[in-house]
Amino acid sequence: MPKKTTASQDPAPRKRATTDSAKALVEAVVIAAGELLIDRGLAFSTNDVAKRAGVSIGSLYQYFPNKEAVVAEATRRVNDKLRAQVQAIVDSEASPPDKLDAAVDLACSDRFGGIELRRAIFTHVPRSWSYTTIAENEKAVLAQLMCIAEELVAWRRAQGLPTPADASGVPVALFMIRGAVQGALMYEPHLLAENRLADMLRPHMHAILGGGPLPNA
Repeated sequence: MPKKTTASQDPAPRKRATTDSAKALVEAVVIAAGELLIDRGLAFSTNDVAKRAGVSIGSLYQYFPNKEAVVAEATRRVNDKLRAQVQAIVDSEASPPDKLDAAVDLACSDRFGGIELRRAIFTHVPRSWSYTTIAENEKAVLAQLMCIAEELVAWRRAQGLPTPADASGVPVALFMIRGAVQGALMYEPHLLAENRLADMLRPHMHAILGGGPLPNA
């Protein structure tokens, strides 16, 4: 389980990088923190981050007050990227069935964060660190997925196709995506690395949201 932390360990960065050189420094620091999180969990120091990033500890402290702030920034980037990409699917001109497929494919991909990094974040970074936006974005992404699912159900109804008899089937389908991806991150990451999980999930999502029988195992 992720260790507990105090509020003082969960700050935002000290300042934003504005020049190209500063942005490159911050990028190197954030990438280094992500690599260390994968390798060691939270058992590393700001000195370790600076050394791996190839920057001075003083330069690191210009932007981040401590290790937790760097890890929180690395986590926030993954979460915000997922949210933005799901919103792009919601706003697209694709058909509702294609939107659902695209959302499942995205959730099971590495397009918003490497699988090893996402696994490390899920394992080690506390949800209580508000700057990570873990809880905030999780709610937002579920709401975005609900928009896709409801659009698909309405589209099927307009086409005269079966729809779920029980409205609770819609959120259950979305919870299946979330739970399956998290389970794969923890126990079967090869399903994500080999692009197999999305192929397994898509027919189940369409079956639940179409009110039909689940596909055979």
